[in-house]
Amino acid sequence: MKKIGLLFITLATLSGCAVGPLVVHETGRTVGASNHEVIVGYGLSSYVAKWNYGVNPNLDFAVQLEALSLGVKLKYAFINNVEKGWSLAAAIGTGVSIGGRHYYADVITSYLTGSWEPYTALRVVRVKTDPLDFKNEDTGNVDFTVD
Repeated sequence: MKKIGLLFITLATLSGCAVGPLVVHETGRTVGASNHEVIVGYGLSSYVAKWNYGVNPNLDFAVQLEALSLGVKLKYAFINNVEKGWSLAAAIGTGVSIGGRHYYADVITSYLTGSWEPYTALRVVRVKTDPLDFKNEDTGNVDFTVD
């Protein structure tokens, strides 16, 4: 019975480690060609630090650190109103975390009016964990694998 309890605790702990970025902290606009942006924050999902670089007026490259994950991202703005109005962007990213790796895609829209820019985003995340083998103590053979 102890082994089953230990197994459940181990699985719960390991499943909580392999995560992708949980939140989107940005608008549908890009930062602009050759511009840099640094975002640092802390909230319910722990901490986040991100560096965005404007490759061209509509394309950003980013490096992101959030909780237990580290990754890179590209964001392209299809509509990029830098002074006022709607912006629409899509982003794709990949990275690693303790126990696995992640891939994600975002659709981000925002409306800039003066110094206020509300935004909304849809994110789909795929997390791939490294398999965990449980071996028989006596023989060393794999009893089962958790993907």
